[in-house]
Amino acid sequence: MNTKEDLKFRILKIAENNYRRNSYKNLKIDEIVSELGISKRTFYEIFRSKQELVSEIIEKVQVDFNLRMKELIHKMTHDDENHFVEDLKSLWNLIVEHTSYFNRDLIEDLKLHLPGYWSKCAKFDEDRVKDFRKIYKTGIKHGYIKPKISEEIFYIIHFHALKNLLKPEIINDLPLTVNEILSNFYEIILMGA
Repeated sequence: MNTKEDLKFRILKIAENNYRRNSYKNLKIDEIVSELGISKRTFYEIFRSKQELVSEIIEKVQVDFNLRMKELIHKMTHDDENHFVEDLKSLWNLIVEHTSYFNRDLIEDLKLHLPGYWSKCAKFDEDRVKDFRKIYKTGIKHGYIKPKISEEIFYIIHFHALKNLLKPEIINDLPLTVNEILSNFYEIILMGA
């Protein structure tokens, strides 16, 4: 028989897929327990409510992203071999991955059904400014960013340009793949237009 942690992991995995596909309102505990072959009682021994389940899904996504981002930023700020441009591209790709997870529908769903948790997500984005300050200083140190450029502007341009470029309605209107969009973004930001 599975341990409680194994079962919790399996529930989270199935629930995350269902949640992203169907939203909070249409996330059915009956479907999750049926797919796993467990009883509702077993489910509720692990999660007290659907709200708790979705909160844990989003928490896991945030923690995983934060860990990957911190590792990359640590590498960028402590790499003596100066792979700043490649690491910055990797960071942008990570941000794209995270931003695409939190599409417009999922954000609206969170605001509506888990407003307290949504404010936590907004705080999470605010914390990214601190991370970008470290990157900014490293970019200056290695000569990739001019010292006279404002840290806040550096962050705003990177964060919002990526966020807006990768909106589904923008991607659908451009005759480019996501990788081609990112490649153009890299070229403009790093080399100029």
